[in-house]
Amino acid sequence: YEGGKKPVNTVEDAVEVYDSYERLLDACDAVYIGTNPKNRYEQIKTAIEKGKHILCKTPVALKESEAKELFSLAHDKNVVLMGALKTAYATAYKRLILLAKSGFVGRIIHINVVCTQLESDEKKVSLNWPGVCTWSPFGVLPVFQLYGTDYEQISFVTCMMDDKSDIDAFTKIDLTYPDETATVTVGKGVKSEGELIIAGTKGYIYVPAPWWKTDYFEIRYEDQEAKKRFFYQLEGEGIRFEIADFVKNICDNSKINPLNDEILTGMSRVVEDYYSGKNLSVLKPLTTGSED
Repeated sequence: YEGGKKPVNTVEDAVEVYDSYERLLDACDAVYIGTNPKNRYEQIKTAIEKGKHILCKTPVALKESEAKELFSLAHDKNVVLMGALKTAYATAYKRLILLAKSGFVGRIIHINVVCTQLESDEKKVSLNWPGVCTWSPFGVLPVFQLYGTDYEQISFVTCMMDDKSDIDAFTKIDLTYPDETATVTVGKGVKSEGELIIAGTKGYIYVPAPWWKTDYFEIRYEDQEAKKRFFYQLEGEGIRFEIADFVKNICDNSKINPLNDEILTGMSRVVEDYYSGKNLSVLKPLTTGSED
């Protein structure tokens, strides 16, 4: 407290406001980007060119080619570009992926993922983003980690909020691989049980809703007495884990990152396939212009 300046007692007191994105970048070493998905590509590219490290919500871009360009540029500039998807960094979630890969349920044939969350009218106004952009990265996360990103076929069934909007209320994504399948259901206007089921030839992994806040899961078999339960304490929302990995990557270039470039690029590919209308079926919207 010097020179008559106001002492910093709260977060609000410590906030600095800048009149442009460029000025903000000039005043920091790293930036968290959680803006509208359509703006992220340019904002990430600008930050990389200024030599800033970036933690960005997924998808990092709306096109696969743009995502590849960003990661190539980040590598050339020797800056960290990480995806901010808190589920990927949670201890329980990482453990269940490890167990699935270790063969505890046998050969995995199908993954069913549901990510739905109804939003208040106030939040819809402030964050008017498509559900496929908000939730598909969460939905395809376990699919890509267990199957890889080279799916052979993808198809969509979608339902818009209204007949004048490009905001989807519900989207079902079916992915087909040479020897496996997956179904991902996402929604901001339709509610369902937000569970994750990984089905194998010996048993299945079940994660109750909301699975993206994983702290408990079960490995279930035909013999119910053989069921195994796993519980790991989730601290808060899990955001601290992704921030810790982000800082560690910056400080010692450790490259500890469950969301590698391939997975993040694959998430952008899914969104691009959706917007390009690839194998897309459209249902009647929730509301029409004639309705109140």
